[in-house]
Amino acid sequence: MGGHDAGANAGPDAVPGPPPGLRHRELAERLWAVHVDRAPASGRGARSLATAPVKALLRPLLRWYVAPLVDAQRDFNDVTLKLIDELYEAVSASGDERLVRELEERVLRLERVARPGPGTPSTAPASQPA
Repeated sequence: MGGHDAGANAGPDAVPGPPPGLRHRELAERLWAVHVDRAPASGRGARSLATAPVKALLRPLLRWYVAPLVDAQRDFNDVTLKLIDELYEAVSASGDERLVRELEERVLRLERVARPGPGTPSTAPASQPA
């Protein structure tokens, strides 16, 4: 239940979702901005009515104290996402280059097998001298 993909057991007619990396990137984009302010929880009891003025008084003081930490976290999250994007692009580019090199080597080997070089014996059977 926990980490399983919801579309993993879908039938052949199911539309595939975005790749896992993209799903995580979209989630990171939604959550990267950390905020100081949260919507206050509205309680209905006598206790919430009694604590509401105290919370209203403390909230600006805590915002002053916590805001620098939240700003630093937001900056860190932004830089981290940009770094991950750059690393992903670098890995994709190097993977493509490696694939191209491997394919070029395969083609070169096939060309060597297909046409023998000047110092290699031909594949045609040679008559033996008597």
